[in-house]
Amino acid sequence: MSSLTGDPTYAESAAEHLRFARQFIARQDGDFNARRGMLTERYYQTECFGPQGAILTLSHSWCIGLLLLTCEQALTHKDLSEVSW
Repeated sequence: MSSLTGDPTYAESAAEHLRFARQFIARQDGDFNARRGMLTERYYQTECFGPQGAILTLSHSWCIGLLLLTCEQALTHKDLSEVSW
């Protein structure tokens, strides 16, 4: 969208989302109430379905695959290469 519209806001927003997703891979057992290497699709901001600040304790391989693909594409994408990581 950033390339098509000429608006850098879209690239900045994409970079923010990528930074968010990268920091929520569990580095060790117990991070975010998860196991090491887990990445989920659900983050608990309230205590509705789990403890606040935790993640769904089920790792989704499609989330990890999507994150890896996004990181790979961000390295070569012109609009994202200009955004600070």
